[in-house]
Amino acid sequence: MLTFIPFSPDHLTALRLQAAQAYLQALIAKPEYGAAMTGPHAWSGVSDGRIVGSAGVLEQWPGRAICWALLGRDIRARDFLRVHHKVETVLRRVHREGTRRVETSVDAAFDAGHRWVRALGFAPEGLMRCYSPDGRDHVLYAHLCERGSA
Repeated sequence: MLTFIPFSPDHLTALRLQAAQAYLQALIAKPEYGAAMTGPHAWSGVSDGRIVGSAGVLEQWPGRAICWALLGRDIRARDFLRVHHKVETVLRRVHREGTRRVETSVDAAFDAGHRWVRALGFAPEGLMRCYSPDGRDHVLYAHLCERGSA
């Protein structure tokens, strides 16, 4: 059964990344990368004693945040549904706390990632050319707080 724990930078090195996120392997090995991902809205999913994913929403400045997620290739379908609900809960929470805009990006060629962020309520805003460390294109998405609902 999947349980959620507060995120710790060492969780990133325990992940067995999906092929679509493998380009991040060298980055997540650096302690400063994981430290930069830490915050009050960051968490990891544990299944059978193994970290199978980490995610979070990090404030960039008042009213704007970045949503990030790294999911391991060994995450089970039933666990993914729980992760989806956890991200929805965190998005609602940060909007209630005053964040108007939450951004995320998805590799332009990662169809499953595009389906997931759209299911979470993110809307595409445009193509970011040569965005990733290895020069791949990404699509920028935003999840906006509905006026009057914060």
